[in-house]
Amino acid sequence: MKHFILGALAIGASSLVAGCFVDANTTPPPACNDGLDNDHDGKVDFPSDPGCTSLNDDTETDPLPTAACSDGVDNDGDGRTDFPNDPGCSSVNDTTESDGSPAGRMTVTWQLQDWNDTTKQPKAAACPAGGDTAVVYSLPAGLTSPSQALKDLFNCADGSGTTAGLDPGSYTVWVEITSHDGAVLYAQSLSTPVAITSNSNVPETFAFQVNRGYIAGSWSLNHSNGTPADCTNVTGIDFVDTDTATNGLVTDQFNCPARQGTTYPLPLSTYNVSVEALGKVNNVEQQIGQAGLVTGVPVQFGNDLKNIGSVVITLDPGF
Repeated sequence: MKHFILGALAIGASSLVAGCFVDANTTPPPACNDGLDNDHDGKVDFPSDPGCTSLNDDTETDPLPTAACSDGVDNDGDGRTDFPNDPGCSSVNDTTESDGSPAGRMTVTWQLQDWNDTTKQPKAAACPAGGDTAVVYSLPAGLTSPSQALKDLFNCADGSGTTAGLDPGSYTVWVEITSHDGAVLYAQSLSTPVAITSNSNVPETFAFQVNRGYIAGSWSLNHSNGTPADCTNVTGIDFVDTDTATNGLVTDQFNCPARQGTTYPLPLSTYNVSVEALGKVNNVEQQIGQAGLVTGVPVQFGNDLKNIGSVVITLDPGF
């Protein structure tokens, strides 16, 4: 007579179950490769179930929805997307991009200039070669780092553009001309404060040098014995700027009592700067004093302003 054993009989690390031989050490397949709808969302395994990142994923549980401020979508339609670009976002985890009050905008015009050395007047300039992008920066009041500013990008050749929405409030605004990837700065305007109100469109114009920059500085006077001097015998102050690349000289003259000055626009280069006092000797104007030479002053991009600080001019004996 033959007997059939029902139930389970332990045999080492294996079992005989209901007439079947099963290895107890067998590892079940991952949840994303087991043919089951483990999270009951109607989708099974990778790649059908959005909770699966691969066939080896051990859970089909769907990820939490991406927060509005990190989902790559302009949820409030103001032209700005996610933190930190949308002012309605306080962090990447913020669930709304809503800014509250209706936004305002700016229409910004950039007028690029070069310089006429004969007439001492600006003249119109084109976008520099390689500088095809105009970037409008809007830094909200209370913030100090340019990295915190909102940015709107335009085609430099267009000459103007309207920003995306800006929350009502005060901003510091400026324009930069850059390469397409933003890696090279060709020119930068001065900044100006702008007040934005709800539903407004504020016009702003920035005129600035795109191929030249400036050197500024201030001065004081000493007699040859080291005591302070005034401007009584001084007819002018010269900034003599030597281009280290060409050895060309550019001279700007200032009134002594002003105690400070900024050059006319200089070609982009590196300069050695001599600050000199002028006076009359036998009714002929000539140098009567000089400060120490300031070397290696780089004027690097359009509208760049390099300040050499305050220099002390020592007057010749007798002045």
